[in-house]
Amino acid sequence: MDKINPASKKRARQGVECNSEDHGAAGSKNRNSGKPRGSSTKNTAPRGQRKNAKVGRLVLLMQMPVDVFYEVACYLTPGDLLNLTRTTQSWRSLLMTNRSKPIWRAARNNVALPECPDDLSEPQYADLLYGKGCFLCDAPLAKNVYFAFRLRLCKQCFYANTHKGVNIASRYGGELWRDQTIYRLSPYYGGYYVLGSSEEDIQDTIDGGFCTYMGEKFEEVLDIFVELHGQEKTEFVKAKTEYVNKIGDQGKHARLVDAWIKDESKRKEDEKNATARRRRIDIYAKLRDLGYNDADFSIHDCEVWDYYRWHQLTEEPKDLTDRIWKRIKPELEQLLSSRRYMRSGALFDDSESDSEGEGEGEDEDEGEGQDQNEEGVCGLEEDRED
Repeated sequence: MDKINPASKKRARQGVECNSEDHGAAGSKNRNSGKPRGSSTKNTAPRGQRKNAKVGRLVLLMQMPVDVFYEVACYLTPGDLLNLTRTTQSWRSLLMTNRSKPIWRAARNNVALPECPDDLSEPQYADLLYGKGCFLCDAPLAKNVYFAFRLRLCKQCFYANTHKGVNIASRYGGELWRDQTIYRLSPYYGGYYVLGSSEEDIQDTIDGGFCTYMGEKFEEVLDIFVELHGQEKTEFVKAKTEYVNKIGDQGKHARLVDAWIKDESKRKEDEKNATARRRRIDIYAKLRDLGYNDADFSIHDCEVWDYYRWHQLTEEPKDLTDRIWKRIKPELEQLLSSRRYMRSGALFDDSESDSEGEGEGEDEDEGEGQDQNEEGVCGLEEDRED
């Protein structure tokens, strides 16, 4: 008997087959097809069995007519559309067609993203700017987008695959590295901001080979450049130079995208800070209702771990909900109790030191009095002898 693929069994249980646009945006298949009339359509899953969470949340979208779905999708961001294409096969086939281009354009306009370049499709453009993984390895997180390379790379892949142009050209020997033409034949990174905004500095950076290039791509171009001669070489240089000027760091569009990336990063950072601030305010309000005061919240002089944990619980960029509050409340109260205990111990030590200081002062006064009495007695005895 043939074995059944576990993945196929899982997909069968989920029942997310999407073959028709007529039944909604997700085109989910009618599960009652082939059943006799009058048969029950009620879900007969055992009680307590966990349903597919994604299907539960998106069931209305899956049953939505295609035209209505298009209207709703126009209010999303390119990142939202990208996530939808990775949810089900039906949404992927729906959003990857030419008919969906207006949706991607509207989503791009919602975030003021510059126009999609000619050498990329709208989904590729969104994946480059909104994706998370590295394009060259399996790293799940890669924040740096190198638009001139059309790549998002982690630090390890960037340093392993990129080199200064002059270092690559010098491997070919001779005077090739002195030829300024070669440094404009392949996309480069870092030409317009390394030495400032001066056009002269920019040109010196590029012509000197000090920009960063993808090693393999630049070597492929140099291999062809060395082999060609005459008119063929001239045409090759012209075509490559035009392409690089269009998509490279010198291009106007690349600068616009780079500025958008910086603005988007700042917006996300500001949003995270605002969420963390809102969470801290809500937590402090709930703790005040429990009888704590602002002096309890100042834990800068407590143990390092307690301070780190307090900051982690109160400053997390996630809004406070009843469920989160129920989970973190015991730990917060434990930290506050520890803080109060440390404060009471410090106050007790201060009071003891003050009392000891007063006792020492009294002993010194008594000692000085005794010395004065002794000196007086000695003086009287001397007078009597005289």
